[in-house]
Amino acid sequence: MTTTNTSWTDETMELTEFRKNPLTVVQKGDGEPVSILRQGQPVFYVIPPETFERMMDALEDVDLLEIIREREDMAAIEVSLDAL
Repeated sequence: MTTTNTSWTDETMELTEFRKNPLTVVQKGDGEPVSILRQGQPVFYVIPPETFERMMDALEDVDLLEIIREREDMAAIEVSLDAL
C-alpha cells in the first residue's frame, strides 16, 4: 500500500488528539469527513452516519448505472401487466 499525504477533507486531526477525545472529531467536522493523521499522513477518515449513508447510496447508484449500461443494447421483452 502506497502512503500519500493527500487528504480528501478540509478538516484534519492528529491521531494523538483523536485518541484523547474521539467524539470531538465529529464536532470538528461539522457534518463533514475529518482526516485523522499520524505523523502528518492520513491513516483513516471519520465520517458521520448521514455522510456514510449518502456515500453508500451514491455507490449503489453507480452499480445500477453499470447494470443499465450493460443492458441498454439488449432486446426488449414484452410483458403484459396481467403477467406481473
